[in-house]
Amino acid sequence: IASGAPWLVDAGPAASLSAAWSGSVIGVAWARGAIATNREVLFATVPAGGGAAASVLTVADASCDPGYCDVKGTSVAWSGSEYGVAWARGMASGGVALGFARISAAGARVGSDLELSATLGISEDPALSWTGTAYGLSWVQGNRHVVVGIIDPTGSRIGSDVAVRFGTLAAWTPAIAWSGTEFGLAWRETLVAGTASGFTRLEPFGAPVGSATMISTIYGTPEVLWTGSSYSVVSSSSGSAGIGVTAIPADGSGFATGIVVDATPLSVQATSASWSGQEIGISWVGADASSDMSVFLSPGSPAGEPSGEAATVADAGGRVAEVSTVWAGSSYVTLWTSGPTGAEELHARNVMVCPFD
Repeated sequence: IASGAPWLVDAGPAASLSAAWSGSVIGVAWARGAIATNREVLFATVPAGGGAAASVLTVADASCDPGYCDVKGTSVAWSGSEYGVAWARGMASGGVALGFARISAAGARVGSDLELSATLGISEDPALSWTGTAYGLSWVQGNRHVVVGIIDPTGSRIGSDVAVRFGTLAAWTPAIAWSGTEFGLAWRETLVAGTASGFTRLEPFGAPVGSATMISTIYGTPEVLWTGSSYSVVSSSSGSAGIGVTAIPADGSGFATGIVVDATPLSVQATSASWSGQEIGISWVGADASSDMSVFLSPGSPAGEPSGEAATVADAGGRVAEVSTVWAGSSYVTLWTSGPTGAEELHARNVMVCPFD
């Protein structure tokens, strides 16, 4: 059930949303600015119980030279003492900028930013995961390879980047999770006959372990979680009629997919997932035939089985662009952007799930 009233985090226009739980507050990164204008990257800590964000930090300002720049994704990870924030921006000239910053628990910049990419081409969809000693960062670069790099706690690069690729066409929207000994990496792959999600395991410094696997029954933008003994890849299913969870053993041997959410008659527009320690909370945007959209949260098991009733987080009645969910210790907090294109507001709400009897 949704708990308490939704609250406004930012009046926007907001986009490229990401969030991480620190143990006491939620660190949120997002882009502010209208489409086809200079967008700045912002960060703030948000109380899990509701209320205004603490002072908003400008991580990357809106000045790009030459021309405008658009934000191509943000990602936040908590290290145990501070946040790591990654962002990607594409410029009108075709140049790209992939950056990383350290942010204190109080929301202040720590040290100097790291520029990972500033070349012509593509650099977007960053995703961060903390290992206990370093950050793993994945992104899409250049010829649509998924690239993985390692960043130490001081914000310096470790070793060389590793390009991970399965198919022969384009890769999109990688997601990365740390198991305690290695990374699990998932991404969306464009194939000759459509799209699918890929998965592979990586050593702590990014080298692939074994061979990649294509999860042919899952097609949307994936999210990968470590659930204590196995990986779970969460994504919308074929035709966007539902959301599946694919369980992959720790050694990567085989997989099995179950449909946690049957959205019929709605179509799934966006998803996010978080592991609570007992279940996976999946937030999702459902659109009806009139394109009116609402935000829901559905619980599921790591094996891909529904485990409780879906909660309605927001009956937006209009357009919802993005959604992000974190487990905040005793409940989920779901954040979403909604409103007309170019005027999206950023909202949040506490959500608790009701398990099946």
